[in-house]
Amino acid sequence: MTERPPLHLAEADFDALSVLVGDHPSTDAPGPALLAEELARAKVVAEADLPAGAVRLGSEVAYFDSRSKMIRRVVLVAPAEADLTARRVSVLTPVGAALIGLSAGDAFCDDSGRELRVIEVVAPGALV
Repeated sequence: MTERPPLHLAEADFDALSVLVGDHPSTDAPGPALLAEELARAKVVAEADLPAGAVRLGSEVAYFDSRSKMIRRVVLVAPAEADLTARRVSVLTPVGAALIGLSAGDAFCDDSGRELRVIEVVAPGALV
């Protein structure tokens, strides 16, 4: 497995994501399992210490997907708010779990070799 880039989560996001993982304990689903792995290696920081541009719940993220060779733009949300037609992707999907906590320029590579490279992050609340 390729070494994954560091990820940073604000305490509030870490707590909310931990609850989501706890509500979906099945290891059969790849998204919750990946999110649990990512939470285990995350650097949890106070809101004021979160690096500018870190992907968090509510962030709009532009990323390049090496499998489809396309740039995609999505908003990361809790499962209840997910709506693919509106580009709102749950953090419990493999893509959502891979992107959370990364910053522009970071790339996440899964075990199959698929790479998701973050191009741009728009902070929650900055969306118009």
